Amino acid sequence: MRVPPAIAGRAEQQPMHQPTSVLDRRWGRPKVWPMFDWSILLAIFGFGFVIFIHELGHFLFAKAAGVKVLRFSIGFNPIVWSGRIGETEYTLGLLPLGGYVKMLGEEGEEDGGDPRSFARASRGWRALILLGGVLFNLVSSWLILICLAWYGMPLT
Repeated sequence: MRVPPAIAGRAEQQPMHQPTSVLDRRWGRPKVWPMFDWSILLAIFGFGFVIFIHELGHFLFAKAAGVKVLRFSIGFNPIVWSGRIGETEYTLGLLPLGGYVKMLGEEGEEDGGDPRSFARASRGWRALILLGGVLFNLVSSWLILICLAWYGMPLT
């Protein structure tokens, strides 16, 4: 394949790598560090969104069943924000790559005979509470795909 002379001349004159930072201009080498890319931050927040939806499923099913929710937490320590609304404490950690919903009477804890305990809920409600996270992930992914298909398709 023959390259037009105007393009061939430019390729010889310009370096393969265009400096993009002070380090690149100084040493004339490809940027290796810092490799910060906004896509990394976007991926972290994307995972955080999926985890939030998952934990929201557990939380809403527990509330619907009448189970007392002690804490709704998203993210790993250190805690950036914490607040209490009603009987539930809400926390937000620095790195949103995990989360949990703590309910009264969960994991064999002593509930003191409280009727709002997870252990005292019926088997059906306990199953729905445990499956609530997965169900919310499935429904939210379906809704997101429907929205992307609806708004991403050209009208012409």
